Amino acid sequence: MNETGKKILSGVTFLISTITLIVGFFTLWKDNFALVTLVLSVALFIALSYFAFNRDEFQLTLRLWGQNYVPVKFGARIILVLTGILILSGSYYQINKYFLKQSKVIILVADFYGPDPENYQITDEILRSLRSTLGTYQDTEIIPLGRTITEQEGSQLAQELGGKYQADIILWGRYSVENPDVIIIAHIENNITRAKQTQGIGEVEERYHAEPNRFDFREKFSKQLSALTLYLTGVSRYELKDYDGAIKYLSEAINTGEWLDDDRVKETKVNLYFSRAEAYNKIDSFENAIADYSVAISIDPNFVSAYNNRGLAYLDSKEYQNALQDFTKTVEIDPNYSGGYGNRGVVYENMKDYQNALTDYTKALTINPESTGFLLNRGNVYSHLGDYDLAIADFSQAIYLEPDWAGAYNNRGLAYKYNGDYQKALDDFSMSIRLDSKYTSGYLNRADMYAKLGMDNEALKDYATAIHIAPEDIHTYDLRGHYYLEKNEFEKALADFSKEIEIDPNNSYGYLQRGYFYIVTRDFEKAANDFSAAIRVDPQNPETYVQRGGVYSLTHEYAKAIDDFNMSISLNPDQPIVYTMIGDSYSSLKDYERAIQNYSMAIQLDPNNEWTYNSRGMAYFFVHRDNDAIADLNQVLKLNPNNYAAYVNLGLVYKGQSLNDLAIENFRKALALATDAQSIQYIKQNLTELGVNP
Repeated sequence: MNETGKKILSGVTFLISTITLIVGFFTLWKDNFALVTLVLSVALFIALSYFAFNRDEFQLTLRLWGQNYVPVKFGARIILVLTGILILSGSYYQINKYFLKQSKVIILVADFYGPDPENYQITDEILRSLRSTLGTYQDTEIIPLGRTITEQEGSQLAQELGGKYQADIILWGRYSVENPDVIIIAHIENNITRAKQTQGIGEVEERYHAEPNRFDFREKFSKQLSALTLYLTGVSRYELKDYDGAIKYLSEAINTGEWLDDDRVKETKVNLYFSRAEAYNKIDSFENAIADYSVAISIDPNFVSAYNNRGLAYLDSKEYQNALQDFTKTVEIDPNYSGGYGNRGVVYENMKDYQNALTDYTKALTINPESTGFLLNRGNVYSHLGDYDLAIADFSQAIYLEPDWAGAYNNRGLAYKYNGDYQKALDDFSMSIRLDSKYTSGYLNRADMYAKLGMDNEALKDYATAIHIAPEDIHTYDLRGHYYLEKNEFEKALADFSKEIEIDPNNSYGYLQRGYFYIVTRDFEKAANDFSAAIRVDPQNPETYVQRGGVYSLTHEYAKAIDDFNMSISLNPDQPIVYTMIGDSYSSLKDYERAIQNYSMAIQLDPNNEWTYNSRGMAYFFVHRDNDAIADLNQVLKLNPNNYAAYVNLGLVYKGQSLNDLAIENFRKALALATDAQSIQYIKQNLTELGVNP
């Protein structure tokens, strides 16, 4: 190509690029006028500052009228002042607009299309109805789009326009005339992106909550307040966290809708009950939520989201079997639904069935390998199983996929801590705090690490910061209270445990913690009083009865102890340790037959507890069932060959049978293993009685 051709080509290329740049700029300016103007103003301000305050005199001048000239520096200073005012005004507008947007829901309403729009004026009626209902709420804005969105253009265009107008909810659709009725077919797009939750003491746990981003709505049109209007009002109140208001309007929509008498409104009714269930869930009204999810499922037996979210409500209600059934149903309907497997894994994890939890999390990740939530949960399970390297690998992968997630660093820090790598744990907790300066779990876990490393001042500073961030969080006071307790600073510990109760006197947890404190300080009367207060607040908590029963055992009130232990068993039969404690109480009352019954129940539930066999063995010994006693004590040694107490007790059984050689043999084995002075003295005494010089 000759030089002329190159110049022409370069010129054409430059012209096209310039036109493209100008068109792109004005398109951006049109869509974001205020923001682009503000950016240009800042650039102009910087340029003018250079001209206005540069020490050098500029020869360049600006011709204004005729032969009049004004120096650039003087003119720049005048324009500089005006530009500064524009920047301040624009900044105020943008900042004010941003913060208003954070506390406001914007509903974008497209024109509804259908036959004879001039006559029916459906869009105008919808707008009038919405404004009538929402006019009293300053936190909701309705924007008419001024154009239709057709079924062919669909959700994609609706979402794009929603983004352009920064709308949270987009309403679009059509209507048809089916004499004598006008039928509205509406589509509601939810354009809200929800932030990931990272808060929580200890490990962060993720669940998959199904939130469909589109609902379809069909009803007879009425000049009165329509179910569609009430539904949108309920949804907007939900998004603004006014859950009681959401329930009110959704209930009115359910009760007042102009419903068709056929299956065409099935999906609409499903959506209404599902949405109200979501609002009930937010206020922890799980029974009502479950009822509404169940209605939605009865109308549409294949509604996966309803099964999933009902399962979560059952999980929150600790109805684990019902939760398992619902999550199993979700994957039966849709075998590729990773949320169903993941949430069923959460149930298994809460039931401490870690192997099944591991299987389900792995299945969920096979379907969706980039699910950071289920990577986190599987990492938690590996931690529970003691596989810290695998746990750290999962947490690290979650961090790789989502590097700004404080909760992932928190959980990896815990895995490093359990694995004995305190410095890496400390680094991860510090990173979680850098990512989220108000992340109390990061401060609390780092405080624990500082305490383990003997850095008490740093630990106390982190506890104080966590309390400053969340002064009403009772767990923060609880953790600091236990820190003080370990340091034997009893008055400070008592103050923190008492603060828990002051913050929430209707929470049994505070009374439980202060009760533990009184046990440690051997004030058993006050401990029993606090456990009794916890029972009054929450009479369905089996742990509280166990703790009070334990206090009664320490004060030798064995009948009261047995009553409390039995009450705990009635609330939760799967407690082998409590059966052992009942057996111990009966042994103390010398009721060995009942003791044996309870020890046997404990062994049935947990056949690997060496101490229960030891206790039952001695109960057999006291009722002269020596062979059974010997069998149980030998079982102890199978489970733990270094259990010197079993050798002592075997020595006593053989001594009682006058089998002195066997008795001496077992006492000598016990003596070789015993470490505490009292036990050593007791063993030597028995050997002396058998004529052996220990």
